[in-house]
Amino acid sequence: MYIEPYSQDELVMISSHKHPYSQKEVISTKDLQKETLLWREKGSAARTLVEQFLNDKQFHFKNRMEVSDTETIKHMVIAGVGIAFVPKLAVRQELSLLLLRTVNDSKFLIPIHFTVISAKDQHTYPTVLAFSSFLRKWPLN
Repeated sequence: MYIEPYSQDELVMISSHKHPYSQKEVISTKDLQKETLLWREKGSAARTLVEQFLNDKQFHFKNRMEVSDTETIKHMVIAGVGIAFVPKLAVRQELSLLLLRTVNDSKFLIPIHFTVISAKDQHTYPTVLAFSSFLRKWPLN
C-alpha cells in the first residue's frame, strides 16, 4: 500500500455571528457545559476526531445533537441552534459573509491530515491515474 500526504485543514469551532463566543477571547469549560454541540454521526471521521479531542481536553457539553451532514450543521449554527466543529475549508464562504464566526480561542483547533492511499504494484486504470494527477495539481488549500 502506498500512502501519499495530500493536504491538511483543521476542524474549527464555529458559532453564529450573534453568539457571545464570537467575541470572547477565552472560553471556559463552564461555558461549554451550557451549550449544544452539533456533530456528525457515529462513524464519521470528523466525529471521531472531535470525540477524541473532547475526551483528551475533558470538555463536556450539556446537549449533543447528531446531524448527518456538514451543510445542515452550518445552517443550524447560523440559526443559533448550537455550536459545532467543522473543517475550516467547509465554512470559508460563510465566514467571509459573516454568517458564521470561528471561536477565537486557539485551544479549539483540531488538525486534519488528508492522504491518498493506493495499492502498490497493481495495474492502475487510466481513470485512476487521471484522478491522481488531478489531485496533485489541485490541492485543497
